Amino acid sequence: MAFAGSHSASSLITANRVSGSFLASVIGKASELIAAHRKRKALAILEALPMDVRKDIGWQTGN
Repeated sequence: MAFAGSHSASSLITANRVSGSFLASVIGKASELIAAHRKRKALAILEALPMDVRKDIGWQTGN
C-alpha cells in the first residue's frame, strides 16, 4: 500500500546517488582548494628563507 507522496525504493536510491555525487564533487573541490592553499603557504615560507638557506636546500635563488 503506497501513501500519497511516498517514493519508491528505486527513486530513493537514485536521489541518494545524486546527492552523494553532489556531495562528492563539493568535497573534491574543497580538497583542491585546501591543497592549493597549502602549496601557496609552503612556497611563501620557502621564498621567505634567506638566500643561502635556499641555495643549500636546492631551491631557486631567483637568478
